Amino acid sequence: MRTKLTILAGALIFGASVSQAATSYLLDFNTQSNSSGLVYDGSYAISPYTGTLDNGSPVELYCDDFNDSIQFGQQNLQVYKTALTASSTDLKTQTRYYVDNPSSNSSYPAGLTLYEEMAWLATQMQHAPSSTTDKAIQEAIWQLTDAPGGSTAPNNSSTYHGGVTTGYTGTNSTTAQSAAHWIQDAMSYVAGYNATTGTSSWTNSSYYANLVLSDWYVVTAVDSAGCTTGSYSYHGTEGCTPGHAGYGSTTQEFLAYIPGTSGATPPPSGVPEPASFVLIGSGLLAGALLRRRKA
Repeated sequence: MRTKLTILAGALIFGASVSQAATSYLLDFNTQSNSSGLVYDGSYAISPYTGTLDNGSPVELYCDDFNDSIQFGQQNLQVYKTALTASSTDLKTQTRYYVDNPSSNSSYPAGLTLYEEMAWLATQMQHAPSSTTDKAIQEAIWQLTDAPGGSTAPNNSSTYHGGVTTGYTGTNSTTAQSAAHWIQDAMSYVAGYNATTGTSSWTNSSYYANLVLSDWYVVTAVDSAGCTTGSYSYHGTEGCTPGHAGYGSTTQEFLAYIPGTSGATPPPSGVPEPASFVLIGSGLLAGALLRRRKA
């Protein structure tokens, strides 16, 4: 019995050392086509959306991924939830757009800078809500990740600009802002951003709501982490998730607003983390050694 117990303990500890798999969650996408307050940009429903994660906590979701779709009310999507304050390793392996610039525009960034810009844009949607403003900002986010060869994010800046109260750089407070304007302001804000103070040195930052980086997460489908190409079929080839291409695929990525919880979210119920295996294994090993001393 002691030998078996020792072997089991060692196996658990070894398993934890070689399997540092990320914790996954189940996401319920609760927005319906007729949800109250939902705004459409042409045929596209735009952010924010509503959802719940594995522990039942409600989340506010913002689409950062035009090249994929999700069905209204789709449930039980297996996802990673990665804080924007997480390590670069986690962001590289658990999100879609951290490693490469996914856009056809070479002036757009990759990595944390890209996600910071999109989170700042989503923050402005929260603080200056209106149908036209939300459309312009949503288009700005989509254009930042619109992969070459994929679908083309809508660009309706010729027909509306999103009337806002802050005003585009160098203009008065009544000047409307197009998606291109919002992208430029996002770049300017993030270029001077200090995550510790949650403020930017950009001259015009006082016109806008500041980004609280610790309130933002990336919710990425497990089967599309690390992929920037989209899941639809383009030019006879399938995207990064064979078998999941087409409408209603499970590869949609979102920014999630979860205020005040960075680093404090418990793991999903029934899914022990590697650290738990270490504790269990250590306890069993200690028990085995103690019994050997008594024998």
